[in-house]
This record gives sequence, structure tokens and C-alpha cells, in this order.
Amino acid sequence: MISSVKNSPTTTPPPSRSSSFYISNQSIIPRSCLIQSTTTSESSTSITTTSPPAETTSSSSASSILSNITPTPTPTPVSNSPPLDSEFSFLQSSSHSLNNYVSNTNSVRKSSAASYEENFQDIWFSKFNRNLTKLGNGVYKIDKIGQLSKLLYFYYHQRNQFNPTYNESLFPYLHGNHNSKLSQIKKLNLNNIMFINSDTSSEFTPDLLNTVNPNQILHKKNHKWEFSINNGDDDESGVSNCRNFGDQIKLMAPLSHFVVYNYSFTNNHEITSILNQVVDTHFGNFIYSVEINENWWEYIDASYFDNDDDESLIYNNPVISEILSSSDVHSEPYASQGEHFVSRYHRYEQNLIWKMNSKKWILNNKICIGNILDYNELVSTPHDKSNDFKLIIYCDDNIEDGFCQFPTLDSLQWIWHDYMSGNNLNNIYCFKMPQLGGRSNIINSDELIILLNILKLVEKISRVNKIFIGSHDGFTGSSVLLVLIMQLLDKKIISESILSLAKANVKMFFFNHDIRLLNELEIFVDYLNKHLIQEFPTIILPDSVDLDAIDRFYYINPIIKPQLYDWFENFSSCSSSINLPSRILDHLYLGNLNHASSSTILETLQIDKVISIDELPSWWKPLNKTIQFDFELPTTQSTIIKPIYRYNNTKIYEVQFSKYHLTKPIPSGLKSLIYIHNFKDDGIDSILPLLLDSPPSIQEKLLLNPNYPIDTSTTTLIHCKIGVSRSVSLILAILMKQKRISLIQSYLLVRILRFNLIIQPNLKIFYELYMFEKYLGLDESGSFQNGKKIKKWNWEFICGEIHKLNQIYSSG
Repeated sequence: MISSVKNSPTTTPPPSRSSSFYISNQSIIPRSCLIQSTTTSESSTSITTTSPPAETTSSSSASSILSNITPTPTPTPVSNSPPLDSEFSFLQSSSHSLNNYVSNTNSVRKSSAASYEENFQDIWFSKFNRNLTKLGNGVYKIDKIGQLSKLLYFYYHQRNQFNPTYNESLFPYLHGNHNSKLSQIKKLNLNNIMFINSDTSSEFTPDLLNTVNPNQILHKKNHKWEFSINNGDDDESGVSNCRNFGDQIKLMAPLSHFVVYNYSFTNNHEITSILNQVVDTHFGNFIYSVEINENWWEYIDASYFDNDDDESLIYNNPVISEILSSSDVHSEPYASQGEHFVSRYHRYEQNLIWKMNSKKWILNNKICIGNILDYNELVSTPHDKSNDFKLIIYCDDNIEDGFCQFPTLDSLQWIWHDYMSGNNLNNIYCFKMPQLGGRSNIINSDELIILLNILKLVEKISRVNKIFIGSHDGFTGSSVLLVLIMQLLDKKIISESILSLAKANVKMFFFNHDIRLLNELEIFVDYLNKHLIQEFPTIILPDSVDLDAIDRFYYINPIIKPQLYDWFENFSSCSSSINLPSRILDHLYLGNLNHASSSTILETLQIDKVISIDELPSWWKPLNKTIQFDFELPTTQSTIIKPIYRYNNTKIYEVQFSKYHLTKPIPSGLKSLIYIHNFKDDGIDSILPLLLDSPPSIQEKLLLNPNYPIDTSTTTLIHCKIGVSRSVSLILAILMKQKRISLIQSYLLVRILRFNLIIQPNLKIFYELYMFEKYLGLDESGSFQNGKKIKKWNWEFICGEIHKLNQIYSSG
């Protein structure tokens, strides 16, 4: 039986993380303390108190897949590869030839190849339109299944989506800069297609891929639909938001074709008429109205529908298996859990968090940490043979308004006596307690006594039995308690406890005030370890301990700390963050400038290579009497280091420290520094030339050469200033090229591994990564796993989903 001092939570997961946590540009914080982001670059933000968003936009989720629909026998099913006539076959052959040319050329920036591809696509659409009924200026009717199938097949399988010339042409327009010349941009002939369902009443058939809502493009004014690109996000000078993910659908609309469809055989005229405000037929954009008098959706390949068929690849792919296996976490196929998610990516994010932070053993397999799913499974099947836990503790994140209370002294005393009696060997003890991190108020004396008794109980039971400690995501709510348990059981100080957990690849998250709380609790846990455990054969009663006397004793006799750690020295204030770098792969970390400047961090994680993006660690400046980069003001005796590669205004330098007689110390074990100079997070600088045109030797140094897998003998930290944009972009490129996973798989994975910050590559860099995915062919072959493929999402659709996800965690 389970002896629980409080009611156990239900066996189904809580609604979603949005009900208890929100993420800002800086940190994961309780919903009562949302961070309002007003900046468009890597900079700090301010904290404001607000309520959760009043309204959220939910994307439709298809619960019924096409395979469940029984087709009528009349039409002939259309395969994924429709029969091609001679003209179409020629065009298809030309497309493949062009793709091979672009892939194999040393310089992908061939204007002739790009122009050839544009002409090919324009010719295809011209020939395709000749066989359709024209309904108006630029409006064509698709009334046969074969026509629609041919269009979808061309768009998703034959059209070459990689064109590096688009990148420089589309920005700053896609930033929302209304000073950009739209007429010139329309001439690019992107041949992007957006889809609109004119009748959303169907509950059983999923939308076609890349279906958008007219409300995302148009707005009503005086009961009339209007289209306007200038949404007021930019100022009169044309300065715009380089993280303007939310307006990409609107901004791409004038550059796109449209396919209007429905599943109810209703007329599309109203929508096509409205779209005439958006589509400029003078620049070769068209509107296609699907008017097929039969159940056409039953004969279109299922891969063209938004049926969530690729969701499992977000949670189950070789990179995730590699990460979990190196973290001693059992990896097995994972299916989506929970409900009431705000959007598609919200569901992906939360489930990926649960997958990546499932049961993990620490402290010689005495303590197991896990998430809400693990906890629910344990309390619902307490006597399952695989559940050998004697004590189960759940750290609840609902700490507002006293929703979750500490267990009472009476309940803890009952557990102690029942366990010590040995009469009920089958009893399993379970209780909930409020998470210790993120508290707005300090722990009072009564709570401190209860906390010391919980730790005393953990120490006693862990000598013989196993203990499970859970929290909603598997780390946020339990991190502070784990540090205290590590201090108690491993007899360490707080800073050493945190570093020991980091070495064991235990994910932790600390709110800014948590370091102050840990420092204040440190003396009491130390006193518990040295005195109270031996002096009290049962639980500790409030009247039997003078907490003020303990405080005074340690004020006079402070804990002897064998080593000073610069990380905790620099971040000892209550407003600073002590969160450590994010472990991406076994020998690859993502961090910020403070991480790269800390000897404690570099030595603890055994970093021997640092890749710094336009921000140099603090230990570099004292070296300028010995070595300097060529852009620095030279001194008379220093050795000048020249760049090993340059593109645009960016220079890349390499420093092998063994080659120089250094007069100042550097972090122990550090062997090399790669410095990428003058690569700004301004929406102007590019990463694509580095990814495409740099020679193999340079790409190898940046971990981008797939012929040279990441060296397991070298541990690398990649950082910029904050660790959310430029360094993240390089990490994403590494995962895409080295591990052959898609941009979305990479983005969501790095997003949850970073966990204390929202990763925010600026739009231009992110668009270049989108192009890089096409260049690598990941949407064709790279993301094909377990018989499934990642869907081919449009640029604007991906940005819209990211925007909806970010909105959950903003106070906007």
C-alpha cells in the first residue's frame, strides 16, 4: 500500500506546462513572474508581474487520419507520383539536373543556376495553368484530382527550394521594414504556396500542409477585410524587429500563390475575392480554387495533410537516443502525452521535455529523479516489480496562495516510526511538498524544521532503500532539494554539490534568488549532518533546536571551504543566475560569455576548446602582452594572430595555446580558442557563407565537417554574449549537418536543452538555416526515420508556430 500524507495527483498528466510555468528570454519562471521582452537582440530583460495570457490561439489537431476513411469505388486513386506527360517529364529531368548542379558546385552562389531554376518553375506554372479553367484575373479552377495531385507533387518534391540569392533579397523586408521596395521583392518569383481552408467546419479530415487562416493575413476595418504590410512594428526610420516571427505569414502572403479548398463542396468565391487584395498577378502569382465534385481528399497522398504523422520523429530520433544513452537515461519509443496544449509546438516542446528528463539515477543509485509522468506511473502501480522505491517525494510547482503545503510534523513522525518498526515492509511512503526554488518569500522557521526532517528521513531511508524525487518537468521543481540532498549525503558544500551534479549530467535549473536560499540553508544542512542526525533518534521537534543559535555559531565559525569557485563568487547576489552551460551532446556545450569566462565552469566540464562568437572571455585580455589579434591595437612585444578565414566583414581566428609562452594563466586544460570576430546579432550579418563556402579544414574546426565527426577526445563550449542567437545558430547547423536531422528537430531539441532561456536566432540567420536545410536535402532524405519523414513546412508556417509557442511564455 501507499501511505500518503496528501492526496496523490491523478494518474494523467496535468494540463500542460503552461498552467504552471512560463519561459522568457532569460529564464523559466513561475507564471506569477513573467519576463517582458522588449529587445530584439541578445540583451537582458526586465521582470514584471502579470497574469497568464487571456486568450491563446490553438492550432487544429487532426484526430482522424486519412487511412480511416473508406474511399468510394468510382474514381481511380492518385498515387504520390502522378503519371507525367512528355513535357512534364522533361521539366522534371531539368529540375533534378539543376539540383545536382547546385549540390556539387564549389560555390553555390551561381546566379545563372538560380535564374535557370526560376525560369524552370515559371515555365512549369505557365504550362500547368493552360490546362485549367480561368475564373478571373490570376484565378484558376482545379476541378480534377489529378490536377491537384500534380500541383502538390511539384511543390513538395520537384521544386528546388534552395536559392541562396533569396536571402539577401528578402531582408530587411521580412523584418517588417516597410521601407523595403515590395515591388522589387515580388519579382523574385519565390513560387511559395499558401493553403486556405474556406470552410473549417469539418472535424474529421485534417487540413492540407501549410494551411493558414485568413485572419493571419488580413484584418477587418469597418466590416471590410483589408491587407496591410505595415503593422506598426517598425519606426519611421525603417528600423524593424529582427525577431518578427509573428508576422512572417502576413509578409510572405504577397509573395505567394494560394490554394483555396474545403471539404464541404462549398463555393470558394468569397475567399478568392478577398485574396485579390493580396495576390498581385502582374508578378506571376496565382490563386487556385479547388472545386472537385467528389471526396478528393480520400485520394490525395496522406503525406500532404497536416495529420501529425511526423510527430513521433520529434521525440524519437538517433540524436535523442545518443544524448540519453550518454546520460544513463533509458531511451525507448515515446508517444505524445497530455492534452490542453496551446499549439502544436507547445505539445512538441512539453513532450520532448518529459522524454529528455525521465528517470535518472544519482548518488550510487540511491536517488532517482524524474518527471510528472514517472511520478504518476509510480503512484498508480505502487507494487509493480519494477518499482522498488520506499519513499516517493513530489516537488509541486503550484506554490502560489499556499496551494501545496509541506507535510506536517505528525505525518513525518508517523512515517519515521512506521519505517523504523519494520512491521510494514510493504509500505511505500509518498508525500508532496512545494518546490524550494523560485519562492518569493524565504523559508520560515517552521518550514525549516520540516525541511530538515525531510532530509533526515531521506538520509535514513537511502541507507537501505531507494528514493524517488519528482517534479513536473523532471528538474525545475526538484533542483534545490537535490542540491541539499547532495550536500547531506555526499558531505559537500553547496557549490561542490552543484558542480558534482553537473559532472553527473544531472539537469538543474535555478531561479535568480535560489543561490541566496541555498547559501542560507547550507549551514543548517551542515549542522544536520554533523549533529542532528546523531543526536535525534526520531524526528526533530521545533522546541528541541535553537535555529538562531545555529546561525550565530556559523557566523563565528564559518564552514571551511577548501577551494574558491569563481562562478559562485561572481554570481553570489540574489539577482544573478548560477545556471550552468547546456549540454547538447556528450562533448558539446552551449553557453554564454560568463560561462566562457569562468575557470570553474571550464574546468568542471573539462572544456578544452572554446568557440567564441564576437565576444572574448575575460581571461583573454590579460594575454594581450603575449598574443593579440590583428584587429586589436598592437603592443610592441606581442605576437599578432592573423585570421584563418574571412567572409564578408567576419574574420575567424584560431589560437593554439601550446604554441605560445603565456605570461598570464588561462583556465586549466584549455587547449584552443576559435574566435569568430565581427559577426553581429543585428539581422544584417550572415552565417550562410560560412556554412556553404568555407573549406573543409575550417568547417572541421567549427564541427561542421561530417567527414570528421565530433572528436570525443575534445570537449567544446560554443558561446556568444547571451547564448540564444549566434551560438545557437552554429549549434543548429552542427546538428543538421553532422547528425542529419531537420531544422525543426534541431530547433526544438536545443530549445529544451537550453531550458533556462528561449533560444532566439534572429530572422535572417534562421532563414539561412532554413535554406541550409534545403541545401543539405534534409527534407528529402535526412529526416527519414522509422518509415516516416518530417513534413515539409513552409518558412512562414514554421515561424508562425514558433511565435505561438513564444507567446505562451511572454507577458505580451
